[in-house]
Amino acid sequence: SPQQLAGERGTHLDDIYSLGASVYELLTSKPPFYVGNIDRQIREKIPPSMTERRKEFEIEAAPIPAVWEEWVAACLAKNPGRRPQSVTEIARQLQMPLPEAQPPSVRPFLPRSKNRVIALALASLCLLALGGWYFGFVKPAQPKVGRVAPVSTTTAIPEKSIAVLPFENLSANQENAFFTDGVQDEILADLAKVADLKVISRTSVMLYKSGNPRNLREIGQQLGVAHVLEGSVQRAGNRVRVMAQLVDARTDAHLWAQTYDRELADVFAIQ
Repeated sequence: SPQQLAGERGTHLDDIYSLGASVYELLTSKPPFYVGNIDRQIREKIPPSMTERRKEFEIEAAPIPAVWEEWVAACLAKNPGRRPQSVTEIARQLQMPLPEAQPPSVRPFLPRSKNRVIALALASLCLLALGGWYFGFVKPAQPKVGRVAPVSTTTAIPEKSIAVLPFENLSANQENAFFTDGVQDEILADLAKVADLKVISRTSVMLYKSGNPRNLREIGQQLGVAHVLEGSVQRAGNRVRVMAQLVDARTDAHLWAQTYDRELADVFAIQ
């Protein structure tokens, strides 16, 4: 949750946020934020609705009821005060049956704090299972018939796939590394909007941080992509130069290259 990223003490409202994020990923195949600077997006951006995210990835399934959209969006609210304050509140909104009240004469075996955690965990599992059943994501396991032949690397890698490797900072001042990372984040965020394009996450490509020798063919095979984008950023005085090149990872052939030389004042235009 945004509060956990800020280092605040955790509360049950952070669990409510996690519940919403888990259901969002179950029903869309992706978490609310999955590419670019994820921490910043969690703190500042509002994720698209689950219906919109499904359209991006061309997921065909039963329509998501408006009430589900509403309560998941409420769970993902940046302000904890705007989130459902308990699982009971979510159950009422979904018109789910509530457990019968416990007789006052029966003393709970576990402390109240543990009961709350267990109740939240059970409710989360129930909601995830219900969502998977209702929207057709949970399917019965199919029996294995014989041995499945391995898929070759060539057929396994989709043509429309790309990995944006960390850009190299060529400036003497290492403080410019933040700007260099920002260029990569902006490119990833824009490419992620293309519905039929497979884009490797920032976390996966950070293993290939500049400074180590790169073999683009091996990187393409390891990440399962057909194309790799790499580049460099250099700052001299008030000017910034960004170089980017697109490479076919299967043949190591250069497909496109471009250099951008701008004033530092036009930094956002460069990105």
